[in-house]
Amino acid sequence: FRSMTPLTSPRKVAFIQEADMLSLGAANALLKTLEEPKGHAHLILRAKSTERIPATILSRCQIFRFHRVGRSLVMDALRKKGFDAEEAERVARQSHGCPGRALAYVSDSALRAEQDVQWSAAVHLFTGSLAEQFAQVGKLIPKQEVNKRQMLEQHLNTWESVLRDVLLSHLDCAEVSSSMPETREIQTLATQMPVPVLTKMLQRLRDVRQALHSNINAHLALEHLFLAVH
Repeated sequence: FRSMTPLTSPRKVAFIQEADMLSLGAANALLKTLEEPKGHAHLILRAKSTERIPATILSRCQIFRFHRVGRSLVMDALRKKGFDAEEAERVARQSHGCPGRALAYVSDSALRAEQDVQWSAAVHLFTGSLAEQFAQVGKLIPKQEVNKRQMLEQHLNTWESVLRDVLLSHLDCAEVSSSMPETREIQTLATQMPVPVLTKMLQRLRDVRQALHSNINAHLALEHLFLAVH
């Protein structure tokens, strides 16, 4: 990348997704590129957080923070596309302030259905006994699954969203939750999961998420997660 010059434009651009998930070897290779910059090249790194990016790389970057879009703006955009008020609010809540995610939900019915299934499965999982939860671990991430890390992260995202809504229900802040305020499953979970249990579960979710960049065992990580709250 450093030695090649642009063919049809004055500059060339490289976009690195999930820069905070780079391995040590990849980060060192990137650092070498940054230490010998060329005037005709731009590197764009996308990351959920700067905390996991090595300081040697971070010090050579200009940081741009993209904040979440207000729910009302997402709802207005969906209404202009022809969605009724209730559906626009539901999708806007589920998108967590990400317009691209909202558009993906409304344009891809399979993705939306998959999200709904995962959300319902998470609610059912949290209400089960420890034995039932352990029995579900193997089904959640099959042993023959190749992309176990990616699948684990998808489950973590869904569980975090569900637990966040339960916590918001306890705090009487359901108006800012990702589910509709009258969602019965969330209200039921709130009666079964006190705040201390929710807090501990969310902390364990954070620990597992931070360990994702390591070669963790997905099944053991999930079992550890449920053991923490029993």
